[in-house]
Amino acid sequence: MESPAPKINFYRERTFGEKLNTTFDYLRHSWRPLLRYSLYFILPLCLVQAFFLNQLMSNTFIDFPVAGESSFSNVISRVLAHAVGVYCCYIAGYILLSALLYSLMQTYERREGGLRGVTFDELRAPLGRLVGRSVRVLLFGLLLSLLVGAFIGLPALLGSLWTLLATIPVTLLLVLLFISPLWLFAPLYLLGDRPFFASFRQAFRWGMPAWFEIFGLMLVFGLIGSIVNMVTYLPWYLFTFIGQLFSYTEGNGMADTLWFQLTSYILGIIQSYGYYLSQVIAMTGIAFEYFHLHEKHEGVSAATDIASFSKL
Repeated sequence: MESPAPKINFYRERTFGEKLNTTFDYLRHSWRPLLRYSLYFILPLCLVQAFFLNQLMSNTFIDFPVAGESSFSNVISRVLAHAVGVYCCYIAGYILLSALLYSLMQTYERREGGLRGVTFDELRAPLGRLVGRSVRVLLFGLLLSLLVGAFIGLPALLGSLWTLLATIPVTLLLVLLFISPLWLFAPLYLLGDRPFFASFRQAFRWGMPAWFEIFGLMLVFGLIGSIVNMVTYLPWYLFTFIGQLFSYTEGNGMADTLWFQLTSYILGIIQSYGYYLSQVIAMTGIAFEYFHLHEKHEGVSAATDIASFSKL
């Protein structure tokens, strides 16, 4: 019988390559419970998200009228409603996925056998706590996005086009400067025990000196995640786009047939679920960057070893 894999020690200083390897080692050890519980929590959301995606594609490609036509305002309102529906699904998906992923990591660290045989009752408490924390992180991110949008848009309204052209590069430079600490903030707040704003300050204290390693790590995992996402995205996009185009040019109504809509809907579910799975890689990788920085600055494992030795 195959012996169980050794448990991964989260809080440990690691090189860039070790973080990459440890991230995939953890995902390889934990893919079964992660897949099972993501199917429970994320797949039902994907059923709704696929509906909005297909309706959005249909309204923008087939039913979209020319400005001035009587039906223009009705189609615009439907497109906006479906776009808002997709956006709300992405928001709910981020909240559920981040809470689920990090509650599994907390449970893995706490249990002697990792996630082997883990039950929902063991996940209930950390999952409920992290959902609330994930909501706060998301709302804070939306607020920052609105502030950035206002910083770009107000000069155009109050000034001139040249003011807007000068504001955009400055905004992009500021976003690039602060992007690494902001990436670090979510796992630091969700996995740590600090209050919200204390976690935000800590993310900048740890994240700015480690800017290049965080950015490089997220760049690598982002590229890998985009490949995973493309594998599930392209079949849905090509089937739906080509089918809608063929139906529009030939006028045969193929897009209205049951088989086309059902196939497009199933591919949309796969595409939506694949998108969330592609985010797991980067979210896990930045968590191991947090563990590395936590150990580097506060020595969690050393304190644990001293405490264990004092009990002998």
